[in-house]
Amino acid sequence: MKKRLMAQAREAREAAARAEQGDSARDARQRAEPTDVPAQDPAWQAMLAVAPAHVDAGEDHGDEGGGLHLNDTLSDASVAGAGDASAQRRYKWQTSLDVQFSFDFANARPHPDLAAINWNGVRGLQRSDAGAEGVFFADTVEGAFVVKGSRSVAAEVFSTLMAAQLGIVTPATRIVRTASSEGKRMLEKCKELDASGRASVNLGSQTHVLLKPFQRGKNLSQAGVKYATEFFQKPGQLEALGAVLVLDVLCNNGDRLPLIWENRGNPGNVMICNQRQQVVSVDSQLLPIADDHAQQRQEYMDKVSGLISRLRADPVAEAPEFAAVRTKLREFTGYDCGIAGCEAMQAGFLKTADTCGGVLSVERLEGWRDALRSHRPPLVGLDALNVEFVASVIATLEQ
Repeated sequence: MKKRLMAQAREAREAAARAEQGDSARDARQRAEPTDVPAQDPAWQAMLAVAPAHVDAGEDHGDEGGGLHLNDTLSDASVAGAGDASAQRRYKWQTSLDVQFSFDFANARPHPDLAAINWNGVRGLQRSDAGAEGVFFADTVEGAFVVKGSRSVAAEVFSTLMAAQLGIVTPATRIVRTASSEGKRMLEKCKELDASGRASVNLGSQTHVLLKPFQRGKNLSQAGVKYATEFFQKPGQLEALGAVLVLDVLCNNGDRLPLIWENRGNPGNVMICNQRQQVVSVDSQLLPIADDHAQQRQEYMDKVSGLISRLRADPVAEAPEFAAVRTKLREFTGYDCGIAGCEAMQAGFLKTADTCGGVLSVERLEGWRDALRSHRPPLVGLDALNVEFVASVIATLEQ
């Protein structure tokens, strides 16, 4: 009897040791997962490769005035001051975050390095009204940043890379796996700061979240006629807006300005950085027309072809598509750029369209797609990474 018990105890110890070894090996594999380490994450490295010129990584430029995160879209166009706490609370569900902490939009400075967040040093979170999957402003001693949940992580990052490669200013975007060691520290901090648990549950229900820099500025609905007039009359700004529209055509993204889409547009997706005084593209994502919708895809290509043909035939004449953008810009801001402004937007569009084939090669697009596919578990939004669709749009623009 005693021998049998001793044998059973020995077997139990051996089984526990094997299990512990298995857990250690699994933990080691998780720690070694390339996508958990910024320096080994090919998608983040691709972001850094285009960062020096066009990705807004969050460096501080000393701008003053009311603050607004580049991804934030306020539901009421009359709410011009993002530092107004009552305005922020009007459109979001309330948690204990609202009682314990109020993000200082007017004075917050961007975090200098999204790849080196000290989660233990996060001293407050505030939920934005924007983003069904959760958008949180985070404040640390080092600076502020944004945590964003998304149902289209891969499509957002892919379009950000495209924007930067085209020379369009856009916020840097880093992916964090919620089951990684960093992701766990993030969720633990959310639990600590929000006793209701909603923040940690909201973000923890997703396999990956996005980190983006906090910056201050205004979107088109908040700019007002005086600010918009002063800004868009500066050389190069309407051309920059035209360049953003090339990105939208490549992505089939109608959620900004109605160039070839019959939609209302979204003024929150065009931002103006306060001190930099630059047009910034936010919340872009690739929305390809599926391969099995040949008719709809051909109709889309025909629209793109008609637009580029008209611009190349007479670049100074106001194309009807840009006349619609002019109307929407006036509706959003009160500023009418006039025919000369349309000509400037068209010039920016043509200049950027002419660079697409050179800077967005199929090889580069496939490299970004494969980098995003390397994440485990798989990112949401991978189905949207249709390189063939983007290549077809580029070929149409080059005609």
